Amino acid sequence: SVNNVPNPQTSIKIDHFVIDPKSVLLRLDNYYFVDSLDQLKFNATAINTGPHYTKIGGIFKVSQNNKPASLVGLIPLNLLANSGRSVAASPSGEIIFQPSFSNIGNFLAELDLRSENSSAHEQLNIIILPFKISLTILLVLTIIFAIYKKSFVRVTSK
Repeated sequence: SVNNVPNPQTSIKIDHFVIDPKSVLLRLDNYYFVDSLDQLKFNATAINTGPHYTKIGGIFKVSQNNKPASLVGLIPLNLLANSGRSVAASPSGEIIFQPSFSNIGNFLAELDLRSENSSAHEQLNIIILPFKISLTILLVLTIIFAIYKKSFVRVTSK
């Protein structure tokens, strides 16, 4: 749409900001429980609800206690009037967060979009726990205990 006014009023919003279900162990309302070894992929759609074209950019941030664990710039997108597009991050095009071994606990994933005169913000609560590591340790300890118990019973019964 063509307009004689520079930077006409636009309105953007974020729709469907979620973690890819393959990465989620459990979801309770806006809380996502994930494993500390899994790479998290996020999906979001930017929607221009205004009557004019706009260009958007922004950032994706994951933080714990207001300390950033990850900060990724979003690829600028052109949004036509009354349309939507998937949000993409650089360099891969996907919005990804790979927790490190020290990333355990409650995290906040935030998506901020900005255009010339509009902005949108969404956030998700992520609980990162070492489920796979804990289960592996528990399994190994159970096997060691079973082997030890069998060998101890054989020795004492002779």
